[in-house]
Amino acid sequence: MMNKGRIKKGTILLSVLGAAILFSSAVMMNLAVPSGTPQVQKTAPIDLTSSTDTNSSQTGPQWKSYPYEAGPFVFPQDEGIHPQFTEEWWYVNAHVSDTYGNLYDIMVCFFKHGTVTASVLDVTNNRYINSTQTFTTFSMTLGHMDVKIGTNEIYQVPGSPFTYRLIYDGPEFQMSMLLTSNQKPLTVNGNGIVPMGQGASYYYSLTNMTGTGTLNIASEKHQVSGTSWMDRQWGYWDPREAWDWFSLQLDNGMQLVLYKVFGSDATSQVYLYMSAIDAQGRTYDINQSGGKVRIALDYNGYWRSPDTRQVYSSGWNITVPELGLQLWISPIKKEQEVLDYPLSNGAIALKPFWEGGCAVFGNIKGTSVSGQAFVETSFDYKYVHGDLQVQIKQAKMEDDHLELLVMVEDTGGYPLSNVELEFLAGSPYDGGLILSLNRLATRDNTTYFKEELQDPGSVPIFIMVDPNNRIAELDEGNNLLMVVIP
Repeated sequence: MMNKGRIKKGTILLSVLGAAILFSSAVMMNLAVPSGTPQVQKTAPIDLTSSTDTNSSQTGPQWKSYPYEAGPFVFPQDEGIHPQFTEEWWYVNAHVSDTYGNLYDIMVCFFKHGTVTASVLDVTNNRYINSTQTFTTFSMTLGHMDVKIGTNEIYQVPGSPFTYRLIYDGPEFQMSMLLTSNQKPLTVNGNGIVPMGQGASYYYSLTNMTGTGTLNIASEKHQVSGTSWMDRQWGYWDPREAWDWFSLQLDNGMQLVLYKVFGSDATSQVYLYMSAIDAQGRTYDINQSGGKVRIALDYNGYWRSPDTRQVYSSGWNITVPELGLQLWISPIKKEQEVLDYPLSNGAIALKPFWEGGCAVFGNIKGTSVSGQAFVETSFDYKYVHGDLQVQIKQAKMEDDHLELLVMVEDTGGYPLSNVELEFLAGSPYDGGLILSLNRLATRDNTTYFKEELQDPGSVPIFIMVDPNNRIAELDEGNNLLMVVIP
């Protein structure tokens, strides 16, 4: 459990300039579907700098029929394949129990290149199984969901809008589930388009689904039921990009999706955005589109895979100041790594990644909440550094500005190359204003940095080292410091 009295690091930055660059990239990549195809037709420019958006409630039967439109999406057309895009997947996770009360967390993903990845965590018996297979025989249908890869399939049930049949036939477990959506589609990021490293993706989610069916593990057949989640993405991106992804279902009827996309190297832009839908169907879309901290994603620890030796984050905290939201997320089992697969059909091989069931607790505007989650992280930290620390060596007012001399140190002896240093007016957990983001460039493990800031008045100044959490440390609790002015 996180010590709530300690300030954690990990606040993600995205400036207005970054949002503008992303918008320009999306336009240049021509994400609009060509004229005459039955899928998405974009008729207006996409604005990636939109702030929190609250839409009207729409939970009645009006969304439970086809055709249905949500943002740029048209149903059932956009449930089918989009052949003009290089990447696409149909993803499902589920938290279910059998008639004896045994709990299972399940994930299945169909990739357009003919690959199926799946995992199951038998929570009660502490057993984890994962499998990735690539097939040469597969088909995807235009205009509605009907995906067949080998003997696996997912399709929309004829005559039943937003109801689907999932059949998975793996080597170590099998399942057949009926998935029924209880909530309208969530148009992620407000406009249904999100950054994916150097690319971008269309994205919607069905965040509140009922799942019922059978699960076979080791020749044991279980009748199961519970909650499920479906993600649909298609666009242009490199599937080897690294990201952290969260799907959260809370006991107050709210569901949230949060996505952090790392760049290809230490100097690349990091993107973070969150979309949520509450029990009344109201939606909230927040991204780091300005100088104010709108989302803080913190990391509590790390786990090294004994199979691949990759180092993954393991334990996370999410703070969204304008929603009054604080959530703490813990893996149910650390050993939930999905291994890669050999190339057999020319597709780009997925690198190993961590994906698994997690427990959630926290509060929204002071009211306690709990829930369940799936977290996917593909960022490999490679090793855990000693510890990054920041100290104020001098702070003084000179006329109309504040002069600061700061010492940054990696106590493990690692060089401070490409380490970020951020200055804020106000705490990031209260929506502090980002004053500057600087990049250290030294081969030494200790360095000094001078900064001049306009007179902050009564607003406290905070300094954070490694705000985007590109470095894994033994102690993540001492990277944020408040400036005390004599």
